[in-house]
Amino acid sequence: RHHTTVGRELRRNSKPTKAWPKGGYSAVRAQERTDLRRRRHRRFKLARQPDLRKLVKSRLAMGCSPEQIAGRLAREDNGFSISPESIYRYIYHRSAQKDYWHRLLPRRKARRGRYGRQGGSPVNFIKLRRPLCERPQEAQDRAQPGHWEADYMLFAKPGSNVLVLHERTSRFTIIDKPQNRKAELTAQRIAYRLRLIPDTLRKTISFDNGTEFAEHHQLHQSL
Repeated sequence: RHHTTVGRELRRNSKPTKAWPKGGYSAVRAQERTDLRRRRHRRFKLARQPDLRKLVKSRLAMGCSPEQIAGRLAREDNGFSISPESIYRYIYHRSAQKDYWHRLLPRRKARRGRYGRQGGSPVNFIKLRRPLCERPQEAQDRAQPGHWEADYMLFAKPGSNVLVLHERTSRFTIIDKPQNRKAELTAQRIAYRLRLIPDTLRKTISFDNGTEFAEHHQLHQSL
């Protein structure tokens, strides 16, 4: 083996612990620690489901945030579901750090902040919010056109955010590039784009819980 491989093995498995206070390398103990790390790794949903892991990684590479990925998977009928927190936990686990998953995040950080988001869920700031379960059945099963989804694609470069409007049945997609992601401007750009669509093809529109869609209720007046 290369000397760096041997050195890494010694560093990982020679440190003193409560159960091994003297430290030093033991092949039996090293194998036990390796087995324990593998069992811990398998706790992650992304580790257990390679197809889901591949899908999440590809969307991270496209510039989507974990919140956007989780929200879109919840709306898609593909059998996959995962929470944003599960994605973050996997990204910042050392097994994913080796593959540089953290570099795919819109805000690249090798380590996650110590404290979570302050002030509660964005849901608490969105007026007149309605859950997806209230969406008509024809929108759920994509049986009729006219049911839309809105989302942002986020990129690491400032000012590169793209607003995406997606019709669920035809997969017809409209792309817009607002100057910023403020809620009022976002609602204005959605209204402007959808006014160009016939009334019969704009029945409902669904959003994730991002605060950029907090002014969604303005669309009832604009369209």
